[in-house]
Amino acid sequence: MWARPRALTGVLAVLLALASAPLASGAASSVVVPRGRVLLARVSADWAWRAQLSVRTRVQVCMAGSWFDSLAGKVLGNQGDPGGAAADGKAAAGAAMASMQAQVEEALAAEDFDGYTLRQLLVDKWGQSYDVELAVTQVLSSQFVYLQIFPWEISRKPFRHSDERAYLEHLQAVAELLVEWGQCATVKQQIRETDKEPRRTTNPISTVPLRLNLPKELVRSFKQSRDEA
Repeated sequence: MWARPRALTGVLAVLLALASAPLASGAASSVVVPRGRVLLARVSADWAWRAQLSVRTRVQVCMAGSWFDSLAGKVLGNQGDPGGAAADGKAAAGAAMASMQAQVEEALAAEDFDGYTLRQLLVDKWGQSYDVELAVTQVLSSQFVYLQIFPWEISRKPFRHSDERAYLEHLQAVAELLVEWGQCATVKQQIRETDKEPRRTTNPISTVPLRLNLPKELVRSFKQSRDEA
């Protein structure tokens, strides 16, 4: 067993404190360590997953890619670690970063998203103000909510809305649900990437289904509200 120098013991104390201390959401804390090194720990909006990790893994997640990697491995006895804890920590960190990125993308997509925005997405993609509707569809044993793009445009009959105002009010109601459900980014992406097109000349008509990523409880609640309407 090798002896730990006093400075190394101090670094170990800082590492353990950084890994286990509760930090406020969005906050930043600075800790002075021997030889004037300063650690700046910035915490994202959701770090609750850190409580489920071991001390060793939390240290590696916080300091991954820095000069502390080799030092933390020696101090915490990482030589005998089969790598499971480190792998779990990297997986958790990757999931957290993906979640943060998705939240940022959704916030940007939802900014000023309304019925006019939804209409412009349709016009930019297909050149028409097509009608849309939210529908629950059974796929095998599961149910999903789809935003269906119908080949009914405001400039041609039949058209189920009485006038342009009624059409825009319908789009606004749909847009508000997409914002509430956090689905603006996925709708924009699917419209942008799809190669399908609504067609009324086929039998039956061809729609463009955009699947929403909603939890099962929300799907059931939406279906129940539609059934009762």
